[in-house]
Amino acid sequence: WSLDSQSGGVTTLVSGSATLTVRASATGTAPIADLVDDAVADLATDASANWVITEPVAFTTEAGDPGEAVTATSETRSSETWVVDHGAIDTVSVLSAPVESWASAQPGAEQIVMSLAVEPAPTPGEAGP
Repeated sequence: WSLDSQSGGVTTLVSGSATLTVRASATGTAPIADLVDDAVADLATDASANWVITEPVAFTTEAGDPGEAVTATSETRSSETWVVDHGAIDTVSVLSAPVESWASAQPGAEQIVMSLAVEPAPTPGEAGP
């Protein structure tokens, strides 16, 4: 995986034809289920594919943060969305890849999501590390 872009709380990584986008936001007390519903709704608006979407599956990251994941498959693409509650900050990570490269892309993307640790930006006036 290599860094493609990073701006405004969104980091995009690429590996061959696969893309992993990680969006961090200060959603505070928003339930994980609501963020998962939003991600599934985004897929449903994609008129270019007939997505088959799994039920959310709960997981815990290496840092002990709770999350839920959903997988979606169309005729030509696969996608997995991981939503993780890191406390004051949530991340929504989306892997998208052609079906034929899914098996090689998914394990690495999942490893990145499971090892992700997020810290809030220092507030103005606080000393940085």
